[in-house]
Amino acid sequence: DTQQFDFGEDTEGSAEGVRALVNELLASPLFSDPGIEVAEKNLRKHAVEADGVKLWQARLRTRDLLNSMDCVQCNTCRLHGKVGALGLATALSVLLGAGGRGGDSARLHRVEVAALISTLGKFASAVQIVQEFELRKFEKGDEDAGDLRGYDGTTRRGQ
Repeated sequence: DTQQFDFGEDTEGSAEGVRALVNELLASPLFSDPGIEVAEKNLRKHAVEADGVKLWQARLRTRDLLNSMDCVQCNTCRLHGKVGALGLATALSVLLGAGGRGGDSARLHRVEVAALISTLGKFASAVQIVQEFELRKFEKGDEDAGDLRGYDGTTRRGQ
């Protein structure tokens, strides 16, 4: 339930517009996909192996990624890179937390939430582009196009 979270105010001075968008995002079938749940469990399992060494390695890699963005010359590219890196770090923080068992999403800073949603949007756009290219390949009659499944699990092959 998103009622417990403070979303700040949108351009009209209300938090309800932002809350509605977050609720729509959370209602996506992707969030209830069994494959996503399996991936989450596997990620947590691997993170706690070897007394949490892999968890610390993941944290160090995200920190290194954020620091390497300082070397980017273009300010726009640096900003997008830092937001993306912070979004990935936030996702790992929510999934794994301090001990690999999951973090408290209610304790996220608004900048982390914004970075997470921005990164999610970029990944969703990338997935959509890949699906469009696969569909074009399939429509050309290429048998190697694979099984084209949408977010809702429906198959486009043979339509």
